[in-house]
Amino acid sequence: MHCQEVATTRENDLSLVVCVLNDMSLGSTRSAQIRNHEGRLYGTEFKIDIDTASVALAFGGAGERVYEPDAIGPAPEKAFSSEVPYVLDIVVDREEEPIFR
Repeated sequence: MHCQEVATTRENDLSLVVCVLNDMSLGSTRSAQIRNHEGRLYGTEFKIDIDTASVALAFGGAGERVYEPDAIGPAPEKAFSSEVPYVLDIVVDREEEPIFR
């Protein structure tokens, strides 16, 4: 759910860094359904793997997809030095329960 931010920042010549924790689902909604509705899921899991870094490229931004924690290293520095909107698409395990604090 980041496309509108990338489009708006491109239209206004701004740079913005968006970090997507990509679990191929609507993670927090999915987690709430599991906790509050006896595990019933409705409309929260994607059947396709959406490469959100590539979506940023389609808007004229930049992006990078990260699959492993060790690969994150230089990605934030590259993102914050970009002069266009930059999406860090960080692939995470869908089954990991998010921690809310």
